[in-house]
Amino acid sequence: MKNLLNSWERLTSSSIIKVLFPILVSIYLVLSLGFIRFTDDTFDERYHVTRGVMLMRTGDFRINQHHPILFNMIHSLPLAIDENFNMPETDGNQLWVNADKSRLSNQTIELNGGEDYFYKEIMPARFMAIASSLILLGISMILMAERFGSTKAFLISFIIMFSPTVIAHSAVVTTDIPIMWTLLIAGLCIDRFIQAPSKVNHGYMLLAVLVAILTKYTAVMLIPLALVYAYWITSNKKFIIITPFLLALSLFAIYGFQFGSVIDMYYERTDIINLIYD
Repeated sequence: MKNLLNSWERLTSSSIIKVLFPILVSIYLVLSLGFIRFTDDTFDERYHVTRGVMLMRTGDFRINQHHPILFNMIHSLPLAIDENFNMPETDGNQLWVNADKSRLSNQTIELNGGEDYFYKEIMPARFMAIASSLILLGISMILMAERFGSTKAFLISFIIMFSPTVIAHSAVVTTDIPIMWTLLIAGLCIDRFIQAPSKVNHGYMLLAVLVAILTKYTAVMLIPLALVYAYWITSNKKFIIITPFLLALSLFAIYGFQFGSVIDMYYERTDIINLIYD
């Protein structure tokens, strides 16, 4: 932790960066907010919002089988605690029994004024998406400053921040931008461990990999990278033995509900069929 704080101090010690960084963040915020349109029908948002809010309000994972839960919950938190944001009832609702995420999402839109009004209602979730993007950017900059120096870290972050694709997607409630940042952070943490194998860096690496996996299933590819590449370089048997065990234990804790769904199949998975016939 001390090394990371030192990296942040080095990053912000440059007078030029002290001046430019707040300006760049402000421009980024203005551009990101500018991409939000009250009547935008960003198709995936309805699914992410419905999954996140219903999971936090019910504690039931049944419609969260398709994507990991972390950023669906983070982005949707303001809506979950907002009593005026309406969600479908679960008691006696056959769509809920069948885990029909598509039609449940459509119900969510209808309960909140229809498509034209729904995208005004989810504005707090979009603000959370922008905020989480900025936080992940800051973490990435600290790690890059430690590895490459503050100037290179700033230039790399500048290029990423002002990519039109990044700005546009940062303002919507999906997992596309979070997985970009969490994969970058996990890669930097793996590299950090390779450069200086230690218990602390080992812990950072495991945490970063697990956060990425909680963001999107795509990040599972980090596991063989961490196990094969990192430990082939370090040749540290202690880390080789403990890491698969910790990863397996953590993955089971995170995705254990998936096994429960397989064992207790009391609902039918009809969402794909419904999409075909709708």
